[in-house]
Amino acid sequence: MVSLFQSRDALRIVGPAELPLVLMELLANDSERQALGRRAAETLDSQRGATQGTLAQLKILLKENNREGASA
Repeated sequence: MVSLFQSRDALRIVGPAELPLVLMELLANDSERQALGRRAAETLDSQRGATQGTLAQLKILLKENNREGASA
């Protein structure tokens, strides 16, 4: 998930020394702060339902595997 957020410029990873500066920059720059939040929200929305989709595909694969095993 971190890589996904990074790839969409929806996350800032900084070290302890840089944290105060980055926080001050974001507090001072309303448009950048809002854009970062918007990209983060869009990234989260893009993943909504991913777990359910994965489970549905796994169920299909398990059913197919059970049918193949029964016919062997």
